[in-house]
Amino acid sequence: MPDAPACAEPAVRLHLCGAPRLAVANAMPQALGPRIAVLLALLALEGTQTRGQAAALLYPAQDEAAARRNLRQLLWAQRALLAPLLQSNGPDDLALHAAVWVDVLHGPAPAPLLGTQRFDKQPALQQWLQLQRQQLGQQQAETLAQTASLAEREGHLAQALQLAQRLLALQPGSEHAHRRLMRLHYLRGDRAAALAAFDDCERLLKDELSVRPGAETLALLHQIEQQTEPLPPGPRPVPASVLRPPRLIGRDAEWARLLQAWDQGEALLLLGEAGLGKSRLLADLALVREGCLPLAARAGDEQLPYALLSRLLRALLARRPEPPPPALRHELARLLPELGEARPLANEAQRARFLNAVLALIEQSRDTGLSALLLDDLHHADAASLAALPVLAQSAGLRWLAAARPAELAPATLALLQELGGTLAQMPLAPLSLAQVAELLASLGLAEPGAIDAQALYRHSGGNPLFVLESVKAWLSQPGLALAAPPRIGELIMRRIGRLSAPAVQLTRCAAIAGQDFSAELAAEVLGLRLLELAEPWAELEAAQLLREGGFAHDLIFEAARASVPLPVARALHGQVAAFLERQGRTPAVRLAGHWRAAQDWPRAAAAYSQAAVQARQTLRRLEEGQLLRQAAECARAAGDGQAQFEAGLALAQAALCESLGPQVLELAQQALQLARDDGQQLRALAVLAHALAQRVDDFGPRRAACEQGIALAQREGRPELALGLALPLAEGLLNAREIGAALALLEPLRDWAQQAAPPTLLCAYYNSLGLALDYGNRLVEAAQVHERQCELARTQGLHEATATALFSLGQTQAKRGWLRRAAESMDRGLQLMRSQQALAGLLLHRQATLGWRRRDLGEYRAALALMEDALAGMADVGPDAAAAFSVSHRLALAYAQLGQHGRARQLLQRHEPPPVGLPARRGLWLSHSAELARLAGELALARRQADEALALLAPQREDIPYRVVCLQACPLLPAEAGEAMASGLAAWAAAHERFGLALAAHVRGADCAVRAGQPARALGHVEAARSLAQQFDTEIIYKGEYWLACAQALALSGQAEAARALHNDGRAWLAHCAAEQVPEAFLDSFVQRNPVNRALRRESR
Repeated sequence: MPDAPACAEPAVRLHLCGAPRLAVANAMPQALGPRIAVLLALLALEGTQTRGQAAALLYPAQDEAAARRNLRQLLWAQRALLAPLLQSNGPDDLALHAAVWVDVLHGPAPAPLLGTQRFDKQPALQQWLQLQRQQLGQQQAETLAQTASLAEREGHLAQALQLAQRLLALQPGSEHAHRRLMRLHYLRGDRAAALAAFDDCERLLKDELSVRPGAETLALLHQIEQQTEPLPPGPRPVPASVLRPPRLIGRDAEWARLLQAWDQGEALLLLGEAGLGKSRLLADLALVREGCLPLAARAGDEQLPYALLSRLLRALLARRPEPPPPALRHELARLLPELGEARPLANEAQRARFLNAVLALIEQSRDTGLSALLLDDLHHADAASLAALPVLAQSAGLRWLAAARPAELAPATLALLQELGGTLAQMPLAPLSLAQVAELLASLGLAEPGAIDAQALYRHSGGNPLFVLESVKAWLSQPGLALAAPPRIGELIMRRIGRLSAPAVQLTRCAAIAGQDFSAELAAEVLGLRLLELAEPWAELEAAQLLREGGFAHDLIFEAARASVPLPVARALHGQVAAFLERQGRTPAVRLAGHWRAAQDWPRAAAAYSQAAVQARQTLRRLEEGQLLRQAAECARAAGDGQAQFEAGLALAQAALCESLGPQVLELAQQALQLARDDGQQLRALAVLAHALAQRVDDFGPRRAACEQGIALAQREGRPELALGLALPLAEGLLNAREIGAALALLEPLRDWAQQAAPPTLLCAYYNSLGLALDYGNRLVEAAQVHERQCELARTQGLHEATATALFSLGQTQAKRGWLRRAAESMDRGLQLMRSQQALAGLLLHRQATLGWRRRDLGEYRAALALMEDALAGMADVGPDAAAAFSVSHRLALAYAQLGQHGRARQLLQRHEPPPVGLPARRGLWLSHSAELARLAGELALARRQADEALALLAPQREDIPYRVVCLQACPLLPAEAGEAMASGLAAWAAAHERFGLALAAHVRGADCAVRAGQPARALGHVEAARSLAQQFDTEIIYKGEYWLACAQALALSGQAEAARALHNDGRAWLAHCAAEQVPEAFLDSFVQRNPVNRALRRESR
């Protein structure tokens, strides 16, 4: 276990008192030229400056352009020297790097600012320098006084006395300084020295100013002269060992486990409540292992997507000797605007590319020595950063060690940890035992080691190391404290804060309110101080171990400090902090919103939350977007701003719609409609409501009413784009209700306006809807032309999702025309594009299954089974969708039946309850497919009963395709003459409606029926039609091998033996190829032996 380290020397030290010089690491100090020294003094004393401000001070006699040019030349000439000193907070800003140590900001100045330098030929610059020196002198006196007061309060009387003597030497005429020296001698019990100090004061005042000491000094003299009893004990000094114990007690096993995880490259999560030592373990590990990058999530990160990841990226970039390459900068700029244009994430593919860029940066950092990431306070981490961890953890050889409080982990974080359970080990930290508390007390080296009862301390601290140390600090600083019954930890910390000087208390409260946005510049503005005036209270807080590296030393200190601020004061401070941050323009909107909300400035809070929601959407974090919009709506309601409340509510409904959140979308859309105050708002809300209702396929009435109301309102308001937007969900509902004529009547009149004025995204959606309507209306040539136009538009506009949709719609139309090969190619391109764009899982699975069923009809069983089985399994994972699962199951069942796997096929179809009579299309198709399976399995009686029921059920809807599918599948089950007549009628209907694949299948079934009826002429007519169609089209729905068998049998019946034999051979060749190339090996035997068509083909072809 390593001992506590000594404080590391700053790598860069800037000395501005006396001769200005710069010391970098162990190199020899470099003298600074006059102008560079003035520039650095300006940045150190007054904070970030614009280039214009700096140039005006350095070159006051020149105009702005010349001054800027000279400054630019100065910075370029001194770029090597300035590299470790300056950081960029913006393109026009100059600022000192936060890690630079500057002597004027750390205690009293030992010499004048910039030594003896003068600028007599530049009066404005000399005046500025003189003013700074005067203020530094005054500040030096104030610093000495405040430091002496702090040392006095903390019981460090010897240190306070030394400081008082230095202060008196600096201000010999200050009666207050003389009085301080008298009091300190008195408090140390040295009455004689106190009286001698009064004599010195009296003599100096008489000799120099001819006055007597004042009443306050004389009253102190009287108190000293009257002293007869020893003074009560003052506060005991708090030794450094209490501020940071030299040894980590009671953690030997945990330390060994941590080192083991390191040696084995194992990811490890430390779990424990506040104060148990998680951060100390990680910090000590970083001391003994090279290449560690410590990083911590902070309170407030939870609502800011990628807050922790952004911090990680900046830390990684700070380690690099050179900027990242352009391609990497391009991606990382999505989160780090200082690297370039902060482009939003538009889709999952872009998110994947961005995370790959982060992974590449980590890999490059490993090449420069990074070996481990130490992530502390993971319970504060945002969900987006946590969700990225599994991707980033792919970096081979990089160690991941983290710490969190288990009780404060969000459900999403817990789920992620469970998901990583196989790769992320967990190590819980337990409180110390009584013996370990006693050992910890002994290790502190207290002056009175037996004065604290270890058992009482253990009982009341619960063995929490932080609570133990806070209790000891309280005992040391409060004489007479009954340690047997210490207050709660928060009260102890609040007492420590209460003993600070007034400026330090103010700074503590400012830091508590500002949270992670706290900075010296913010504190100076909010508290109305110059930066230099913060040095002493800041040092006081660091000495008290309340602040460390610009933030609170522990979350419990932050919480106690925040609780110490009275509510009215907190509200005012939040408002001041928010105003400062808003002017700076660099704070994420979500944190700005939190400050405005706490300040009860409801209008600004609502606006900031709305802006934060937009930023969340731009990182594809829909969950956080919804949460932020809810808060925006609440603040707008508190402000009484109906307009803002409506906008937030509508945006919330739109966000839920994008995530397909079902009933929640409908509820939010209805709420937005209720908030609408005028026709314009009502129209926008109706548009969202219509799309929300479109997700309910079982109830078209409400959707129809909302769409029709919205279209009428849009036309009255002169909003054709909204009218078109509402026409699309209405047309979709009309098509689902089989009101195809009404859908076409709605869409076709809008075509001219859409093509001339609609934005590309809306025009693509219109083309898709119109193409589907034409398709449903059996105008397939026109439908294909519309979808081809849709494909071209989407492709040229770079609309990848729209391109994928267009390709699938085109593929469906091509399949209906009988071009199955073209259809499969179009769908495959669409599917690949969807996968590359990380499309929504549900939509991807639907389209994957559709492609699988088309490949089944082509006889490509290996690919068909993989696509449909994967889709069916994925649908079970994504969520319940009975209609989708039913559709995939019965189409997959047909594939298994054609492979001779009748048991599998029947089992698949029986997974689902038969659809009710109230859904005639679905029930009819279920019955028809069941009949087909029974027929292929040889169960003809069952097959005929189910086919008859399906025909009767769908007879009223003869023009709809479900009825025509049932007819096709019923033909082999009807009496031969009736079957042939039905097939002939179906073939004629299909040809008239441009469905040539269905016409081909009908002629094949017609030929089979004519052969069974012994009618060679009619059989030959079907064969001739089928062979003609087969030159361009593929059979749809039926098993592909039926074509060769039925046509060969018909030709044989007609006496054309040679032609029949040729077709037999063609069928046998196809069967052999299909068996060898397209059928999984496990199903090869059943495909050949148990498919009745294949058995017949093999028998007939002998």
